[in-house]
Amino acid sequence: MNQREKNIKLFIEYNGNTQTIETFAGEYRNLMVLIKDQLWVEGIGECGGMARCGTCLVELLNADENLAVIDSKEAAVIRRSVNTPATLRLACQILVDETVNGLQVKVLEP
Repeated sequence: MNQREKNIKLFIEYNGNTQTIETFAGEYRNLMVLIKDQLWVEGIGECGGMARCGTCLVELLNADENLAVIDSKEAAVIRRSVNTPATLRLACQILVDETVNGLQVKVLEP
C-alpha cells in the first residue's frame, strides 16, 4: 500500500462538532499534533508533547484495551484532573498509526 493513501480515519469531537479526519501512518507523530493541525485548538500541547501539562487531555469514546494502556508519567498528569475516567488519555501519548483507525475522540478543554 502506498504510504500516501489515507488509510486511517478518526472522528474527533470539539466544541460540539465532530469532524472526520483521514490520514496515514507517519503523517503526524501523535494525536496532539494532528488535532493542532486539523482543528486549531488553542492552548493544546503547551509542553510540546512531553506529557507534563495535561492541556491535550482527550476522552476516547470507543477505544479498545490497547489504547487504554498508559505509562506512569501520563497517569500522574491525568490524576491531576478532577474526574479521571479510564477513557481519558493525553493526545500527545497516542501514536497515529493503524491502531487508532476508527477511533472516536472528544477533545476536552485545555
